[in-house]
Amino acid sequence: MEPSKIHILPNGFEGEVESFDATKKETCEFLYTGTLGDYRYDTLLQAIRFLKTFYPAEAARMHFHFVGEGTEAIGKQADALGLNDSITTGRAVSQSAATELSKKAHALLLLGRPSAMKGHELFAAAKLFGYLKAGRPIVGILPSDEAKQILQRVGASTVANVDSRDDIVSVLRRVLRNWADGTLRSLVPDANVCRAYSAENQTRALVAALEGAPASDPFIPAKVDIPESLREEIRRREDVFKQRSFRARQSKHDCGEPVAKSSVITIESRHHLR
Repeated sequence: MEPSKIHILPNGFEGEVESFDATKKETCEFLYTGTLGDYRYDTLLQAIRFLKTFYPAEAARMHFHFVGEGTEAIGKQADALGLNDSITTGRAVSQSAATELSKKAHALLLLGRPSAMKGHELFAAAKLFGYLKAGRPIVGILPSDEAKQILQRVGASTVANVDSRDDIVSVLRRVLRNWADGTLRSLVPDANVCRAYSAENQTRALVAALEGAPASDPFIPAKVDIPESLREEIRRREDVFKQRSFRARQSKHDCGEPVAKSSVITIESRHHLR
């Protein structure tokens, strides 16, 4: 298939991007919604603990609320670290209820998968697209993954390296300063760019694909490197495939069967594994 005929349609959201309208409260409210169990938040807890130790006045003005499945674990860790006055949790709620909570939050939290998970670099949580619709600042505490790339694409300036406690502290303090100054709107992702992920835009892209039109963002083979976490597995599978191909050719040779050159497949991986 010609690369120009390959259309890549990302996940997205239905409806319009919400306008920013945050009610000033006594604390700056950070909200996380959705499943939490297999996401990484250890360095976020370290950052909050650091703030409470060295910037207690600022930490006292921040509140983190986690709603969804698996939030009990972070609640227990918060208790153990003495952070239960900064962190609260709640059980899973409906999508409509989560949307209402998002409207009351000042910033939305986005976490990534642990580096031990194969293919984590390709991951972007479905909640990200709901966050893009919400029209709120998005605090991403992420590895170098797809979610981070999307946030950078939409102009989010509040993305921290998940491996850097100091980076997370810096981002949280920045959000707090803008909240205190009444300038949180300046941290909201670009709504025009976010609309690229709307269902309406994706419908147009799907129709264009079905009509045979060239992709607006064409697929370019080998443009993106294979993620580091998948390289060893891919090499292993390539080796297995080559061994099986060799044994199949050897078996035909032993049986006196001719081996056509066209039946030999060579996997070229140097462009992918650089």
